[in-house]
Amino acid sequence: MHSFQKGDRIEFVKDWDPGLPPDDPFYFDPVPKGTRGVVVEASGNHVRVKFDDSQTWPKPVLIWKDGVFDDQVQDGYSCMELTF
Repeated sequence: MHSFQKGDRIEFVKDWDPGLPPDDPFYFDPVPKGTRGVVVEASGNHVRVKFDDSQTWPKPVLIWKDGVFDDQVQDGYSCMELTF
């Protein structure tokens, strides 16, 4: 598991669907493999990523570390890798 820092460039190396229902206020479209962005906020239990495709994702997306909540939100950290 990575420890992402603000300013890190990332790429999704596999598709990620957080599993949130469409009526959830934190809902956003699933993130396909190959999506790139930059970490704009990092904490101990989440990162916020601004994706390069700002038309699909106009606002940064909050990605929680696996196991933070008891619900079924899928681990996004395992789908991301650092790029250079």
